[in-house]
Amino acid sequence: MMLTTKPGADHVLVQWRAGIVVVWLHLGALGPRAYGWKTAALCTAPYRLVDNAHSILDTTDLVFIDPVLTGYSRASSARRQRVSHFKKDIESVGDFIRLYATRYQRWLSPKFLIGESYGTTRAAGLSGYLQDRHGMYLNGLMLVSSILDFSTATFIRQRSAAHPLSAHLRGHGWYHRRLEAALQKDCAPAGRSGSVCAGRIRHRAAEGRRADGRRTRAIIQRLARYTVCADYLDRVNLRIEIMRFTKELLRDQRRTVGRLDSRFTGIDRDAGGEMFEYDPGMANTSGPYTAAFNDYVRRELHFESDLPTKC
Repeated sequence: MMLTTKPGADHVLVQWRAGIVVVWLHLGALGPRAYGWKTAALCTAPYRLVDNAHSILDTTDLVFIDPVLTGYSRASSARRQRVSHFKKDIESVGDFIRLYATRYQRWLSPKFLIGESYGTTRAAGLSGYLQDRHGMYLNGLMLVSSILDFSTATFIRQRSAAHPLSAHLRGHGWYHRRLEAALQKDCAPAGRSGSVCAGRIRHRAAEGRRADGRRTRAIIQRLARYTVCADYLDRVNLRIEIMRFTKELLRDQRRTVGRLDSRFTGIDRDAGGEMFEYDPGMANTSGPYTAAFNDYVRRELHFESDLPTKC
């Protein structure tokens, strides 16, 4: 799916790894319309679209791309295997960008590329391909929720760098009012503490039980003020794995939190499990955003196709 506007000074090329989840950038961040939801509670119909006050459409044109085999994009059986490859995928999207800039006479326009999540991997590869293959130089590259080092998503126990130990987890505790009163009033102290001790935390996690006991206990007590209880941090040797964190944060309330959006909470059949049984964030948002997107492309953009979108 592609959305274009009248020619402007800038031209942003926004791409994403799967069709219907382009919705997170389109209806959730950059586009002129957004899905309107007020609270992190169960989102039920009727759903609604609202004007996006944070859209960047006032300063740039937007082009959203469904790579082949995603969204409304389809490939013949003969071509399917030819694009189902990391490099071939980059080539197909890069060739489309080159063709679009040529047909719509946008070679002289500033160009920015945005990727989100796994789309950041594609965006990084695309920037090099566009320059090397087509001589197209980008003005900027934006990586949203970046994943370029895949070890950070696998949580390999032997690699301390794969454990996002620290700092950003404090916001989850603040939202659910798990911090002590003084910290709950103001998030700023949490930010300062996280930046100060993040390196030490990784170092102690890498050392494991070989670490100095007194210093380790001091770091555990400090980190526990912003995340989960000290006893849990000690038992896991400061290695906070995200799927286990979603279960542990509100365990005493028999609730789980979302991995991608921890404002959402859920209830598992087994409150004593190691990790959550489903992601309450995805469970609450996928349906409403999917419905809003399907209505938006037909009713407002007048793109009428009976094909289902592919993820």
